[in-house]
Amino acid sequence: MAAALGQPGDGNVLPLDFDDAPEYNDTTMVLNRPLSWKYMLVCSSVARVVHQIIRHDPRVPIWGESKMVIRKITDRRDWRVNDVVVVEVLTDHEDELFSKGMVELESGRMIHPMRGQLVICALAHRRSTQESVGSFLHVGDDLRVDLLTEGGACGAATDISTFMPDPMVKAVYRAHVAEPFLLEKDDDVPSYPPASNEKTLNLEGILDAKYDSIPPNLHHVGQLSSWATNHPQPSANSECAFPRKTVLIFGTSMSSGKTVAGTYLARAMRESVEHGNVFALKLTGAGQLHDIQRYGDCGATHVFDFVDAGLISTANIPPEQYMVAIARLLRRLCGSMNKQDACIIEIGSSPFEDYNGLYAAALIASVVKMSLVAASDAYALKGMVAVSAEYSRDHPEHEGARFFNNLFTSNDHKRPICVGPAANTRAGRDLVKNITGLEALNLALASHRETLANLLAELA
Repeated sequence: MAAALGQPGDGNVLPLDFDDAPEYNDTTMVLNRPLSWKYMLVCSSVARVVHQIIRHDPRVPIWGESKMVIRKITDRRDWRVNDVVVVEVLTDHEDELFSKGMVELESGRMIHPMRGQLVICALAHRRSTQESVGSFLHVGDDLRVDLLTEGGACGAATDISTFMPDPMVKAVYRAHVAEPFLLEKDDDVPSYPPASNEKTLNLEGILDAKYDSIPPNLHHVGQLSSWATNHPQPSANSECAFPRKTVLIFGTSMSSGKTVAGTYLARAMRESVEHGNVFALKLTGAGQLHDIQRYGDCGATHVFDFVDAGLISTANIPPEQYMVAIARLLRRLCGSMNKQDACIIEIGSSPFEDYNGLYAAALIASVVKMSLVAASDAYALKGMVAVSAEYSRDHPEHEGARFFNNLFTSNDHKRPICVGPAANTRAGRDLVKNITGLEALNLALASHRETLANLLAELA
């Protein structure tokens, strides 16, 4: 029987043989020597969601001495996106102790995992234009996987950029984690009788049924309208009270300066909101904690992203599934917001990539009061303006495409202000103005940050 860690005879540190894990159709069981969370590396995105699913105090590590129940699912047709799984870290050579790739822990700290360490992550898709492409759907019979993001998106990479700064962690699938319950002692039994139809743990379990009602000002989009018709709305008269200072940030691609601009914006909002809160919401992308932590470091009092809606990545998620998850997340936030607060909404990557950016825009179109577009250069921005017009013309029924086209063609305060590398110099800002008609700000300059602050003040 294959050992869980390393090679036979090399001194396993964990008392578990994964070949003992029950198959999907067998009775869920607690292994004779159940696996302890404390020996695991739990990726940040999974840790954040599991804390909330089990309603545990997030200030207390849930992993501790607790045990988990696992189920090995060898038929990959039964794997679902956002399923929580256990993988074992591999390295290129037996004598190579540490992986060249990195894992982001629940604190946001990045580490190189050791060969044989067990990592808790979640099945996902990724469609990055500058780093990697992959999916759990491409995992082969050898069950080899890659961590497509440090935050825990797990699948098989099919395309990797030669300019990707860090290699990915390579691993092999071992088992799924069962529907959550924690065992405090080796002789504890589950809080419910094991049964053959028990579920595996999926991050989308974070979404409570009580959040099924969608705010009326957010469910006018076609997919949501049909969904809402079939779901009772106990508080249908309650709209999301988004703040007057609600600013959208989007960009021409990943790494175009969105998050950096967002940190400047968070600080400006913090200074402009005297007694209120600053919310930061990232609605699309691939979940990595260090991305959104920067908002909190710079003044945001409440930071959320799609991971809080149970999606470790928004790539290739069916639009209806994505929109329902995000609408539920917005419903959760409605009771906490008021008009005197401020809110940053970021659409990651770019709206026209496979991350549901257009559908995110359709959800929040009616609440956006101002927008910033981060551009790598003026010509990329010119291309985005053209694509928005063409897509809106070819798909007039798509509210997200119409929203972006209307932004670029409007003559009011909603018209995007260009930020990012395209605005780094006067020459760059002049070029943006000449070929797109948009104003540009270099937020690294104090005078330009003052201009931003004045624009925010006008939204009060």
